[in-house]
Amino acid sequence: MSENSAKRDPFRWTILGLICVSHVIAAAAQYGINTLAPFYKDDLGLSRAQVGLFFSAFYLAMTGASFGTGWLADRFGVRKTTMLGHLTLAIFITAAALSGSFESAAVSFFLAGFGYSFLNPASTIGVMTWFHRDERATAMGIKQTGVPGGGVLAAPGSSSMK
Repeated sequence: MSENSAKRDPFRWTILGLICVSHVIAAAAQYGINTLAPFYKDDLGLSRAQVGLFFSAFYLAMTGASFGTGWLADRFGVRKTTMLGHLTLAIFITAAALSGSFESAAVSFFLAGFGYSFLNPASTIGVMTWFHRDERATAMGIKQTGVPGGGVLAAPGSSSMK
């Protein structure tokens, strides 16, 4: 029996929905850094350059750690890696929100980016595990809609904080 004709578990679409929600949640935190900038810039008395460094700190950690977190996802699986990523992201986004200085917020955003770096490798393994070759690109496309979806949710969420 070929891979294309093998029985396909309908639960895979539920898994894909959960993966997509995972990306929405994480991306809302990621894009919240941008959309909340006017508020914390004033609260912390930051320059525009310092605000820009928050974004850079997040993405630097996310980029640099992805190699290692991909390895961890291969070793420990989707569930554990995703949970660790979300837990780390939540802790350090909260720490950033409670920061009273540029330095502590920058470190918190860096560590939040580290947490986010767990999610892409883990979610890709999830898609590769649950979907057959002939539908993986479709599943990956759906999975990735969670990232801009999180950005869409971050904007109205932050505007209600005025």
